[in-house]
Amino acid sequence: MKMRQLGVCAAILTLAGPAAGQDREADWLRKPTAETLWAVFPVAAYQKGRSGRAIIACAVTVQGVLRDCRAESEEPQGFGFGAAAVALSPQFLMRPALRDGKPVESMVRIPINWDMSGMVGPFGPPPDRGDRVYTHLPWSAAPTVAQVVQAYPKKAREAGQGGTAVLACRIKADGGLIACDKVRETPSGLGLLSAARSLVPHFRTPTRDSKGNAVAGARAHVSVTFAPELLEQAPAVGRPSWRAVPSIEDLAAVIPPAARAAKVFRARVMMTCRVVSEGRVDGCSVESEAPEGLGYGAAAMSLTPQFRLAVWTDEGLPTVGGAVRIPLRFDLEALAVQEGPAPQEAAPPPAAP
Repeated sequence: MKMRQLGVCAAILTLAGPAAGQDREADWLRKPTAETLWAVFPVAAYQKGRSGRAIIACAVTVQGVLRDCRAESEEPQGFGFGAAAVALSPQFLMRPALRDGKPVESMVRIPINWDMSGMVGPFGPPPDRGDRVYTHLPWSAAPTVAQVVQAYPKKAREAGQGGTAVLACRIKADGGLIACDKVRETPSGLGLLSAARSLVPHFRTPTRDSKGNAVAGARAHVSVTFAPELLEQAPAVGRPSWRAVPSIEDLAAVIPPAARAAKVFRARVMMTCRVVSEGRVDGCSVESEAPEGLGYGAAAMSLTPQFRLAVWTDEGLPTVGGAVRIPLRFDLEALAVQEGPAPQEAAPPPAAP
């Protein structure tokens, strides 16, 4: 049977303008192919012969990977084109924006069109995926810095180069991954794909997503970034994603006595910590505190057991085994109003006769 031409295409992808002082705006290195667009075509829309479009907004990391993508709009609504566009995000690769000659994060808006035009794709109907393609899972386990460094391809290490490999894997019933296919490898020829595959056994995700749906059988896109900075001792985490932080009540509970007596309820503390098992932090030290001398540094240190990071970043970097800087701000001026003026000392009891 003769195959008809695939009627699915990506619109011209427009970028946000460069920020002030930026030497270069973000630019494209790789866009999804017609095949990958077809692979995420919403099943419900295909069954009704509906074309569609969506616009997603994303941040471009210093590695050129898209993160924090969200659907700004979709037409027609209710067919899943917004979710399909977000599912494509791991397949994009960009040159990061430059400011003063250094890579910086920037924002992009990406319109994507699917145009069926009454045609059937050369690959048959889109796979019945149940519209479940996870791009940024809340990994319960992931490779550590040491494991990524061990897997770092020799050719890339010797050249001082890095890059990213993206895999599309099937999620097992226990949250592990299996049957991983290549989505992209940039640059090629450095062994990044093989290295990423060797790290797959270290990934594990919760068996249910945020909506309570079982994830077994769904697909997961996994980004693995090999950054030369990982080869340094205690490398800094790329962009930390916090799973748990102290609440406002926790901050209020550790206001130092000296600060309470002086009615100073605003302060800022910067800490540096090591990231350990399960994304917890340990070995913390205070870099700075303002104002000084009121005990806010020690107060912040007492809260470190309540911090917890994601064990894998959206850029595809490990956190366990790395270092993270934690800025903690105390902004509790309302306590001054609640507590009122400082209490007066009670008068001494009258002398005994």
